[in-house]
Amino acid sequence: MVFGSILEKRSLQQDVFTRNVSSIAALVVLIWEFFDGVQDERRFIWRGQFNKVKGIYLFARYFGICAQIANTYLVFGPLSEVPVPRQKCQMWFIYLSTCSTVFFAATDLVLMLRVYVLYNRNRKVGCFLFCLLALQAGLVINCGARTIKVVPFDGICDVQTTPVEVVCFMTSAIVTQLTLLLMTVAKRKVASGQSPVIHVVVRDGTWVFALMFGMVATTIPYSLFVQISKPHIVLVWPITILSFACCRLILNMQKLGLHVEAPHRTTRGDRELESTGIAFTSFIDTFTTTPDSSGTHRDSRGSSQYIFDG
Repeated sequence: MVFGSILEKRSLQQDVFTRNVSSIAALVVLIWEFFDGVQDERRFIWRGQFNKVKGIYLFARYFGICAQIANTYLVFGPLSEVPVPRQKCQMWFIYLSTCSTVFFAATDLVLMLRVYVLYNRNRKVGCFLFCLLALQAGLVINCGARTIKVVPFDGICDVQTTPVEVVCFMTSAIVTQLTLLLMTVAKRKVASGQSPVIHVVVRDGTWVFALMFGMVATTIPYSLFVQISKPHIVLVWPITILSFACCRLILNMQKLGLHVEAPHRTTRGDRELESTGIAFTSFIDTFTTTPDSSGTHRDSRGSSQYIFDG
């Protein structure tokens, strides 16, 4: 009996050590990524006029760091003494769930804005994307409200029984990412492989899809199979990964605009560029076009711009 109690205590201590190391690693990776991109951030984000997309970037960057710092404090402070009371576990779980959900939404929003711009700000496309985001948010809120009060925790706040409602979240996340990827790839045909903007959007959309699909399609089924869900894996690491993904999506489009010769700012798109600083420059679709001798619609410089201002 005493021997069994000693083994159980030692097992809990090992689990606590693993949880703490995982939390520190998630914070360190995020800080490393911050320093790796600080020069680009200074060049593309802090210069020029502030806009909504820059706001999303700053939120994803600095709220992500703050969220991980707060989590590190929690695991080394209030959650360090085991067994942890259920109330503390529940509050920690709500905190991590809220943070990870917000970062999922921020990343989806950036991806949707890119698709919306590629489709010339079409109202039908905008309404469809808004409904898609709202549906996913509704499913997450509904599933969270139904499960948080009944989720059982062990002595270190691991979920002992993974609720089946998480399948709804997994399905909605995969459907959303797949829809955005297909819409982007479909638009690629218009450019016939000539547009650097489409290449970057498709490339970024593909790796983000693979990233998010990999997260939800591995952690959730595994948690359902073993019936144990570890918050430091399924919730802490997505905060780091999605913060990185969201920031890189925005910076990559900023870098693209730097390497393409900017036309004289005479069109509506040019005026918006001055206020946003984020441009999709390509050879397809224009805001102000004139037909050339071959019947192809071009602007005065033979190129066009997509403005990504959110």
